[in-house]
Amino acid sequence: MDYKELQGQIETFSNKYPFCDCFSIGQSWEGRELYCIKIGTGKNICVYVGAHHALEWCTTEILMQFANEFCESFKKDNKIKGYNLKTVFSKATIYIIPMLNPDGVELNINGISKEHPLYERVTKMNDGSDIFNQWQANIRGVDLNHNYNAAFTEGKMRERQMGIFFGGKTRYGGEYPESEKETAALCNFVRNIKPEMVMAFHSQGREIYYDFRGKIPQNAEGLAAIYANMCGYSLSKAVGIAAVGGFKDWFIDEFNLPGFTLEAGQGKNPLTKEQTEIAYSELKELMTVAPLFI
Repeated sequence: MDYKELQGQIETFSNKYPFCDCFSIGQSWEGRELYCIKIGTGKNICVYVGAHHALEWCTTEILMQFANEFCESFKKDNKIKGYNLKTVFSKATIYIIPMLNPDGVELNINGISKEHPLYERVTKMNDGSDIFNQWQANIRGVDLNHNYNAAFTEGKMRERQMGIFFGGKTRYGGEYPESEKETAALCNFVRNIKPEMVMAFHSQGREIYYDFRGKIPQNAEGLAAIYANMCGYSLSKAVGIAAVGGFKDWFIDEFNLPGFTLEAGQGKNPLTKEQTEIAYSELKELMTVAPLFI
Protein backbone atom coordinates (compact mmCIF):
# COMPACT_ATOMS: atom_id res chain seq x y z
CA MET A 1 0.00 0.00 0.00
CA ASP A 2 1.53 3.29 -1.07
CA TYR A 3 0.65 6.74 0.23
CA LYS A 4 -1.91 7.51 -2.47
CA GLU A 5 -3.84 4.35 -1.67
CA LEU A 6 -3.71 5.19 2.02
CA GLN A 7 -5.08 8.66 1.29
CA GLY A 8 -8.02 7.14 -0.55
CA GLN A 9 -8.71 4.66 2.22
CA ILE A 10 -8.59 7.38 4.88
CA GLU A 11 -11.08 9.50 2.93
CA THR A 12 -13.43 6.54 2.46
CA PHE A 13 -13.08 5.53 6.10
CA SER A 14 -13.84 9.04 7.32
CA ASN A 15 -17.02 9.23 5.25
CA LYS A 16 -18.18 5.73 6.12
CA TYR A 17 -17.58 5.82 9.87
CA PRO A 18 -18.39 9.30 11.21
CA PHE A 19 -18.30 7.95 14.77
CA CYS A 20 -14.49 7.83 14.45
CA ASP A 21 -12.07 10.71 13.97
CA CYS A 22 -9.48 10.95 11.20
CA PHE A 23 -6.81 13.63 11.41
CA SER A 24 -3.10 14.28 10.91
CA ILE A 25 -0.50 14.44 13.67
CA GLY A 26 1.96 16.26 11.40
CA GLN A 27 3.72 16.02 8.08
CA SER A 28 6.70 14.17 6.67
CA TRP A 29 9.75 15.90 5.21
CA GLU A 30 8.10 15.90 1.77
CA GLY A 31 4.82 17.24 3.15
CA ARG A 32 2.78 14.05 3.31
CA GLU A 33 0.24 13.80 6.11
CA LEU A 34 0.90 11.48 9.04
CA TYR A 35 -2.65 10.20 9.31
CA CYS A 36 -4.24 9.03 12.54
CA ILE A 37 -7.54 7.24 13.18
CA LYS A 38 -9.17 7.47 16.59
CA ILE A 39 -11.48 4.59 17.55
CA GLY A 40 -13.36 4.48 20.84
CA THR A 41 -14.15 6.78 23.73
CA GLY A 42 -12.80 4.92 26.75
CA LYS A 43 -10.16 5.69 29.35
CA ASN A 44 -7.76 2.90 28.32
CA ILE A 45 -5.72 4.82 25.76
CA CYS A 46 -3.26 3.11 23.44
CA VAL A 47 -1.42 3.91 20.21
CA TYR A 48 -0.76 1.55 17.30
CA VAL A 49 1.94 2.67 14.83
CA GLY A 50 2.76 1.13 11.47
CA ALA A 51 5.45 1.56 8.80
CA HIS A 52 8.34 3.02 10.75
CA HIS A 53 10.37 1.18 8.12
CA ALA A 54 9.64 1.82 4.46
CA LEU A 55 9.74 -1.78 3.25
CA GLU A 56 7.41 -2.85 6.09
CA TRP A 57 4.34 -1.20 4.58
CA CYS A 58 2.43 -4.44 5.10
CA THR A 59 1.89 -3.09 8.64
CA THR A 60 -0.09 -0.21 7.12
CA GLU A 61 -2.32 -2.75 5.39
CA ILE A 62 -2.73 -4.72 8.63
CA LEU A 63 -3.72 -1.65 10.63
CA MET A 64 -6.11 -0.31 7.98
CA GLN A 65 -7.77 -3.71 7.61
CA PHE A 66 -8.20 -3.83 11.37
CA ALA A 67 -9.68 -0.31 11.52
CA ASN A 68 -12.15 -1.09 8.76
CA GLU A 69 -13.21 -4.47 10.13
CA PHE A 70 -13.58 -3.13 13.67
CA CYS A 71 -15.72 -0.18 12.59
CA GLU A 72 -17.83 -2.18 10.14
CA SER A 73 -18.50 -4.81 12.80
CA PHE A 74 -19.22 -2.12 15.40
CA LYS A 75 -21.65 -0.44 13.01
CA LYS A 76 -23.50 -3.73 12.44
CA ASP A 77 -23.28 -4.74 16.12
CA ASN A 78 -21.24 -7.81 15.18
CA LYS A 79 -18.44 -9.34 17.21
CA ILE A 80 -14.77 -9.96 16.46
CA LYS A 81 -13.42 -13.22 17.86
CA GLY A 82 -16.41 -13.29 20.20
CA TYR A 83 -15.73 -9.87 21.72
CA ASN A 84 -18.48 -7.27 22.05
CA LEU A 85 -17.12 -4.22 20.24
CA LYS A 86 -19.42 -1.82 22.03
CA THR A 87 -17.64 -2.79 25.23
CA VAL A 88 -14.24 -2.23 23.63
CA PHE A 89 -15.40 1.09 22.14
CA SER A 90 -16.65 2.39 25.49
CA LYS A 91 -13.69 1.23 27.57
CA ALA A 92 -10.81 1.93 25.21
CA THR A 93 -9.50 4.61 22.88
CA ILE A 94 -7.24 3.32 20.12
CA TYR A 95 -5.19 5.76 18.06
CA ILE A 96 -3.96 4.16 14.85
CA ILE A 97 -1.13 5.78 12.88
CA PRO A 98 -0.93 3.43 9.90
CA MET A 99 2.05 4.97 8.05
CA LEU A 100 4.65 6.95 9.98
CA ASN A 101 7.13 6.94 7.10
CA PRO A 102 5.15 7.84 3.95
CA ASP A 103 8.17 9.29 2.10
CA GLY A 104 10.14 6.09 2.62
CA VAL A 105 7.18 3.93 1.62
CA GLU A 106 6.81 5.91 -1.61
CA LEU A 107 10.50 5.45 -2.31
CA ASN A 108 10.35 1.72 -1.62
CA ILE A 109 7.26 1.08 -3.75
CA ASN A 110 7.42 3.69 -6.51
CA GLY A 111 11.07 4.74 -6.63
CA ILE A 112 12.20 8.29 -7.39
CA SER A 113 12.35 10.18 -10.68
CA LYS A 114 15.64 11.57 -11.99
CA GLU A 115 14.01 15.00 -11.96
CA HIS A 116 13.44 14.85 -8.20
CA PRO A 117 15.74 17.32 -6.38
CA LEU A 118 16.88 14.57 -4.00
CA TYR A 119 17.51 11.93 -6.68
CA GLU A 120 21.31 12.05 -6.58
CA ARG A 121 21.48 12.24 -2.80
CA VAL A 122 19.06 9.38 -2.22
CA THR A 123 20.59 7.07 -4.84
CA LYS A 124 24.05 7.73 -3.37
CA MET A 125 22.74 6.69 0.06
CA ASN A 126 21.35 3.57 -1.64
CA ASP A 127 24.82 2.45 -2.80
CA GLY A 128 24.33 4.15 -6.16
CA SER A 129 21.22 2.16 -7.06
CA ASP A 130 17.82 3.56 -8.00
CA ILE A 131 16.13 0.33 -6.91
CA PHE A 132 14.87 0.83 -3.38
CA ASN A 133 13.26 -2.52 -2.58
CA GLN A 134 15.35 -2.86 0.62
CA TRP A 135 15.04 0.76 1.74
CA GLN A 136 13.98 1.18 5.39
CA ALA A 137 14.75 4.83 6.16
CA ASN A 138 12.88 8.06 5.49
CA ILE A 139 13.70 10.31 2.53
CA ARG A 140 16.70 11.77 4.43
CA GLY A 141 18.24 8.37 5.01
CA VAL A 142 17.35 8.26 8.71
CA ASP A 143 16.05 5.02 10.19
CA LEU A 144 13.08 6.34 12.14
CA ASN A 145 13.14 3.49 14.63
CA HIS A 146 16.61 4.56 15.76
CA ASN A 147 15.76 8.26 16.06
CA TYR A 148 14.21 8.23 19.53
CA ASN A 149 15.83 9.36 22.76
CA ALA A 150 16.48 5.91 24.21
CA ALA A 151 20.19 5.20 24.73
CA PHE A 152 20.73 7.29 21.61
CA THR A 153 24.44 7.86 22.33
CA GLU A 154 25.00 4.11 22.62
CA GLY A 155 23.19 3.69 19.32
CA LYS A 156 25.56 6.14 17.62
CA MET A 157 28.53 4.23 19.01
CA ARG A 158 27.16 0.98 17.64
CA GLU A 159 26.55 2.65 14.26
CA ARG A 160 30.23 3.64 14.06
CA GLN A 161 31.27 0.11 14.95
CA MET A 162 29.17 -1.06 12.00
CA GLY A 163 30.78 1.53 9.71
CA ILE A 164 27.66 3.70 9.56
CA PHE A 165 28.48 7.43 9.64
CA PHE A 166 25.93 8.97 7.30
CA GLY A 167 22.37 8.54 6.11
CA GLY A 168 21.52 5.38 4.24
CA LYS A 169 18.85 2.78 3.67
CA THR A 170 18.96 1.43 7.24
CA ARG A 171 20.31 1.80 10.80
CA TYR A 172 21.45 5.46 10.69
CA GLY A 173 19.72 7.12 13.68
CA GLY A 174 20.01 10.74 12.63
CA GLU A 175 21.97 13.66 14.06
CA TYR A 176 20.07 13.80 17.34
CA PRO A 177 16.91 12.31 18.91
CA GLU A 178 13.70 13.39 17.17
CA SER A 179 15.68 15.13 14.43
CA GLU A 180 13.10 13.86 11.94
CA LYS A 181 9.71 15.45 11.43
CA GLU A 182 8.01 12.08 11.56
CA THR A 183 9.42 10.97 14.92
CA ALA A 184 9.08 14.44 16.45
CA ALA A 185 5.41 14.53 15.44
CA LEU A 186 4.76 11.12 16.98
CA CYS A 187 6.58 11.93 20.24
CA ASN A 188 4.73 15.22 20.61
CA PHE A 189 1.43 13.48 19.94
CA VAL A 190 2.15 10.81 22.55
CA ARG A 191 3.17 13.43 25.11
CA ASN A 192 -0.09 15.23 24.46
CA ILE A 193 -2.56 12.32 24.67
CA LYS A 194 -0.68 10.41 27.41
CA PRO A 195 -1.47 6.80 26.42
CA GLU A 196 -1.12 3.92 28.83
CA MET A 197 0.41 1.65 26.21
CA VAL A 198 1.94 1.77 22.72
CA MET A 199 2.45 -0.87 20.06
CA ALA A 200 4.83 -0.49 17.14
CA PHE A 201 4.01 -2.83 14.26
CA HIS A 202 6.98 -4.07 12.23
CA SER A 203 7.63 -7.09 10.06
CA GLN A 204 8.61 -9.88 10.19
CA GLY A 205 9.43 -12.74 12.57
CA ARG A 206 6.28 -13.43 14.63
CA GLU A 207 7.85 -12.00 17.79
CA ILE A 208 6.91 -9.54 20.54
CA TYR A 209 9.52 -7.32 22.21
CA TYR A 210 8.54 -5.79 25.53
CA ASP A 211 11.59 -4.49 27.43
CA PHE A 212 14.18 -1.75 27.10
CA ARG A 213 17.65 -2.91 28.13
CA GLY A 214 16.18 -4.93 30.97
CA LYS A 215 13.71 -2.25 32.05
CA ILE A 216 10.23 -3.77 32.18
CA PRO A 217 7.35 -1.58 33.40
CA GLN A 218 4.89 -3.00 35.90
CA ASN A 219 2.50 -5.50 34.29
CA ALA A 220 4.36 -5.35 30.95
CA GLU A 221 5.72 -8.89 31.11
CA GLY A 222 2.30 -10.26 32.03
CA LEU A 223 0.68 -8.32 29.22
CA ALA A 224 3.31 -9.56 26.78
CA ALA A 225 2.51 -13.15 27.77
CA ILE A 226 -1.23 -12.57 27.28
CA TYR A 227 -0.70 -10.99 23.87
CA ALA A 228 1.75 -13.69 22.77
CA ASN A 229 -0.79 -16.35 23.71
CA MET A 230 -3.44 -14.59 21.62
CA CYS A 231 -1.40 -14.49 18.42
CA GLY A 232 0.98 -17.40 18.88
CA TYR A 233 4.08 -15.21 18.71
CA SER A 234 7.31 -15.69 20.69
CA LEU A 235 8.46 -13.29 23.41
CA SER A 236 11.90 -11.86 22.67
CA LYS A 237 14.39 -9.29 23.92
CA ALA A 238 16.32 -7.22 21.41
CA VAL A 239 20.13 -7.22 21.38
CA GLY A 240 22.82 -5.03 19.87
CA ILE A 241 21.82 -1.95 17.92
CA ALA A 242 18.25 -3.24 17.69
CA ALA A 243 17.93 -2.78 21.47
CA VAL A 244 18.26 1.02 21.46
CA GLY A 245 16.70 4.08 19.86
CA GLY A 246 13.28 2.59 19.08
CA PHE A 247 9.79 3.94 19.65
CA LYS A 248 8.78 1.42 22.31
CA ASP A 249 12.21 1.87 23.93
CA TRP A 250 11.61 5.62 24.24
CA PHE A 251 8.09 5.11 25.57
CA ILE A 252 9.21 2.62 28.20
CA ASP A 253 12.15 4.79 29.23
CA GLU A 254 10.28 8.11 29.36
CA PHE A 255 6.94 7.01 30.81
CA ASN A 256 7.71 3.67 32.51
CA LEU A 257 4.60 2.22 30.89
CA PRO A 258 4.19 -0.86 28.67
CA GLY A 259 5.48 -0.55 25.14
CA PHE A 260 5.66 -3.37 22.61
CA THR A 261 7.19 -4.05 19.23
CA LEU A 262 5.30 -6.65 17.21
CA GLU A 263 7.17 -8.28 14.35
CA ALA A 264 4.17 -9.23 12.23
CA GLY A 265 4.09 -12.23 9.97
CA GLN A 266 6.76 -14.48 8.53
CA GLY A 267 8.72 -14.25 5.31
CA LYS A 268 10.95 -11.72 3.59
CA ASN A 269 10.19 -8.00 3.53
CA PRO A 270 8.13 -6.67 1.89
CA LEU A 271 5.71 -9.44 2.82
CA THR A 272 3.46 -10.85 0.11
CA LYS A 273 -0.28 -10.28 0.13
CA GLU A 274 -0.85 -13.83 1.36
CA GLN A 275 1.71 -13.45 4.16
CA THR A 276 0.13 -10.14 5.17
CA GLU A 277 -3.33 -11.72 5.33
CA ILE A 278 -1.99 -14.48 7.57
CA ALA A 279 -0.34 -11.89 9.82
CA TYR A 280 -3.58 -9.94 10.07
CA SER A 281 -5.55 -13.05 11.04
CA GLU A 282 -2.95 -13.80 13.73
CA LEU A 283 -3.07 -10.27 15.20
CA LYS A 284 -6.76 -9.40 14.86
CA GLU A 285 -7.79 -10.56 18.33
CA LEU A 286 -4.82 -8.85 19.97
CA MET A 287 -5.48 -5.52 18.25
CA THR A 288 -9.16 -5.69 19.18
CA VAL A 289 -8.83 -6.23 22.91
CA ALA A 290 -5.25 -5.36 23.90
CA PRO A 291 -6.34 -2.05 25.50
CA LEU A 292 -8.80 -3.82 27.81
CA PHE A 293 -5.91 -5.46 29.69
CA ILE A 294 -3.99 -2.30 30.61
